[in-house]
Amino acid sequence: MIEEVSRKYVKAKKEHKCMWCFGVIPKGEIYTKATIKDDEGLYTWKNHLKCEKLADDLSMFDNLWSDGLGSDEFMENVQEFLNINLDEDDEDLTLFGEEAVDKVISMFSEGIKSI
Repeated sequence: MIEEVSRKYVKAKKEHKCMWCFGVIPKGEIYTKATIKDDEGLYTWKNHLKCEKLADDLSMFDNLWSDGLGSDEFMENVQEFLNINLDEDDEDLTLFGEEAVDKVISMFSEGIKSI
């Protein structure tokens, strides 16, 4: 079981990696920094604000088990959204990571909300 000990929004002083989409959080960007406690101890979780918003918009936090929303589950949801909303021959189905997230965000903002 995991527990969120603290969460804050900070401005990156250096590049970081988003732990959901694996994309770069560039220096100067505001991101989420959380301290998480699990059975193995404490660790720091960092993610893009856009990934956090997308997870919320697509209801990824609903019905979570005690392990929280990991990167695998996050990316599975992103890929599922693309699979449902794009034709099977659309080249955007091959997108992964931050590029896939950006595509879903753009589709979601256009009013496509199937998942």
